[in-house]
Amino acid sequence: GILQKAETGGAARSADEQKIGDYYKACMDPDAIEAKGLAPVEPLLKEIDGVTDRAQLPALIGRLQRMGVDVFFGYGEQQDLKDATKQIAFVQQAGLGLPEKDYYLRTGAKDVQLRKDYVTHVAKMLELSGLSADAAQKDADAIMGIETTLAQASMGVVEMRDPEKTYHMQTIATFEGSLPGVDFGEFQQAVHSP
Repeated sequence: GILQKAETGGAARSADEQKIGDYYKACMDPDAIEAKGLAPVEPLLKEIDGVTDRAQLPALIGRLQRMGVDVFFGYGEQQDLKDATKQIAFVQQAGLGLPEKDYYLRTGAKDVQLRKDYVTHVAKMLELSGLSADAAQKDADAIMGIETTLAQASMGVVEMRDPEKTYHMQTIATFEGSLPGVDFGEFQQAVHSP
């Protein structure tokens, strides 16, 4: 109701109500969304496709994370779990398309089918972005392989709830030193981290 009121409020709307209303109206116009197709994300897709060297990844990952896409890992700020007077930067695992690591590793028939369905979904999304069916299937299989490798190295949901297992306070220099060949400063600059 609040969104619909902001959408139809006319000249009496505040600047914020106008922004909210216009955004809501744009989101609720499927014909306009379909007419634009991939045009709104084409620049980003071209940028991703243009990555030819690992050294380009930190800046790209930072820009993606500013858009809310936790590529490879999550990054943000939170209250220090051992000193409530401080807000600190945190890095945490991310990068899986399925909800958590066990979806990739369980061996039951339902789990195997779920993974097949997920690969089919990824392939369909890639086809919709313009890839041929063969290329989309090949890339979807590769994506599943990468995500499975990430899942194998990830902590489980129970471990992630244990603050002692997830709290590893260190300087950024020490953290960056644990990432050979990665310029974490480039990531921080791209994500606009203080």
